[in-house]
Amino acid sequence: MTEADFLKEKIGSLRWAIALSFLLTLVKGLAAIFTSSQALLASALDSLMDMGISSVNLLSVHKASKPPDEDH
Repeated sequence: MTEADFLKEKIGSLRWAIALSFLLTLVKGLAAIFTSSQALLASALDSLMDMGISSVNLLSVHKASKPPDEDH
């Protein structure tokens, strides 16, 4: 596996993680609203945080994949 293939796989995995975290946040949030469950609301917020962390990871991978410039 080349470095480019590894990078594509990593970015694809992070995109899936973000999409699934968004879906979980949405489903848990709606369930929390309809059932007035604080536990589901907390779980939805946890999924939202997971989505944020995966987004930061995706940005970091993009930034780290750039070739070095003249100063570095």
